[in-house]
Amino acid sequence: MTKALIVDAREKDSFDFGGLSVRWKVDGNQTGGRFSVVHHPTAPHALGAPLHYHHNDVGLQAPAAVAHVISPAGFENYFREVAEAWGDMSKFTHINQKYALEMRFERVPDPCQRFGLTFPAL
Repeated sequence: MTKALIVDAREKDSFDFGGLSVRWKVDGNQTGGRFSVVHHPTAPHALGAPLHYHHNDVGLQAPAAVAHVISPAGFENYFREVAEAWGDMSKFTHINQKYALEMRFERVPDPCQRFGLTFPAL
């Protein structure tokens, strides 16, 4: 029988990317590498992320205000690495390549202009 995992609702490990935050809730080392859970609080009128493609991961997004489940585990560390490199575009590009994540920054201006959204400068 597996032991139940209780996740404390209080904020522990988090980072604010300027409109999009990440709060790490369950790491892969707690699930035998099967999955991880992150929560992405997003400021009003903020574009959470540019159009992007995950080439190695499956992300399950629940309704608003509910955490994301990532399977297999490991991608939760992407956000940690980006937080450490925040402001350095060349490091950010390298991290995206490492995690096989393709970002379409050229698509950011259109939804921002059309819907009055903000997006942070790296």
